[in-house]
Amino acid sequence: MSVELWGYVLKVVIALIITIFLLYFFLPTLIKRGIRTRRGKNVEIEEVLPLGKEIFFLSLRIKNKRIFLIFSPYFAKVLHEESIDDNTS
Repeated sequence: MSVELWGYVLKVVIALIITIFLLYFFLPTLIKRGIRTRRGKNVEIEEVLPLGKEIFFLSLRIKNKRIFLIFSPYFAKVLHEESIDDNTS
């Protein structure tokens, strides 16, 4: 093999060693902290109902509107949108 090929192989091996080293030390700390989700101030999921395999009905409140929709990994369709009063909730 040529010297140039050995140089590429050496660079790949060093990159793999560094990646494995970083994963070994930083992955447990990331898992312990968990994934933090942020909740919007004006967005609230009111209800989620499963309709079938990976198909869900969702009632979503955004500010002063309620939106009913059906979604899956492949599509999303808004069924109805209505205005609501803050006094009734």
